Amino acid sequence: MKNLEQFFRDAASVGIIDFALRASIVDGERVTFYVHPHGKDGETLDFTVTGNVLTPPGEFSPLAGPKPDASITIDRFGDRFSAVTGPDERGMALGIAANPDHTAAQSLSSALDFAREQLMANVSGEAVTLCSDRRMILMSADNPAGRKLEDLLPQIAGEVEAKTLKIAADPRPVARRVAENNARIVKLLEEAETLQRASLEALASIGPDEGPLGAPRIGSAA
Repeated sequence: MKNLEQFFRDAASVGIIDFALRASIVDGERVTFYVHPHGKDGETLDFTVTGNVLTPPGEFSPLAGPKPDASITIDRFGDRFSAVTGPDERGMALGIAANPDHTAAQSLSSALDFAREQLMANVSGEAVTLCSDRRMILMSADNPAGRKLEDLLPQIAGEVEAKTLKIAADPRPVARRVAENNARIVKLLEEAETLQRASLEALASIGPDEGPLGAPRIGSAA
């Protein structure tokens, strides 16, 4: 995704210097905003803002003022928990996102496990690997607490449709193009869900699902 600096540079190259910005507070916690050229066609960028740190949609949002080196902060979002380290040598915040399928106790346990591993690794290259593994999304033997693809696809489609509703009244060509693209994305996601459910039916013909830690019905556990 384009960063805010490049967004402004590209806009300036075509004479756009005025912008409209709309900010929102999501779930009483996260501050988000989008910025768009004022009164002109152009791109729209969305960000979550934490202190002076901007995070694009879909990326983990660090806490403001992350502490250096091996410090760990465990943060609570309602009944969910996540853990964040300070920046590594590249200035990146490492962390895990709260899993919506976990209970509060499981979320806290996961955050504590992550914090323990990061402190032992001292935010080294090993810590980066641990962080990457923690952020896997799909359920698997390596990520038994992950989400099922057949559940994620309709959820994502619903969120895309919700985003489309927010621009439904915008008559500008860019908004219309985004809405059309979103409609196509939703259709493709629906087709992907159909394929995934067909795969599940095929697997069911072999035998019952033993779960992510059970014996695989095709392939191998390796």
